[in-house]
Amino acid sequence: VLGFYKGYALELPQWRRWSEMAGIMVVPCLHHLRFYFGHWACELGLAYDLCAFLLLCSATMLVLMYFVLLQAYIMPLEGTFLCAAVLAVATEGMCGVVNALQTMRFRSTTCPQTLALLAGVLS
Repeated sequence: VLGFYKGYALELPQWRRWSEMAGIMVVPCLHHLRFYFGHWACELGLAYDLCAFLLLCSATMLVLMYFVLLQAYIMPLEGTFLCAAVLAVATEGMCGVVNALQTMRFRSTTCPQTLALLAGVLS
């Protein structure tokens, strides 16, 4: 709610206002997709689910880091919440990296699956 209010109340260029509104609206979508793929990746250990989870963790952290570092105005309480959110997503991403490495080690993966997992781990 604070993000919508700030985008409305502050005198920002029109393109910046639209980009911040789009960023605020895309965060819940990224979180839901990340939770979905994270659940099935941990439940079944499939390579493509793990890859999607890792890429979505990277995208979520990218959007959250924009709001921490590059937003026009950050309230002190909001900065604390955003830093905690980035830390939580990074921790979940590291758990996904461990699961991806276990999948590459203990399951028979094809070459495209291995490349997809490596791309997810490196992101």
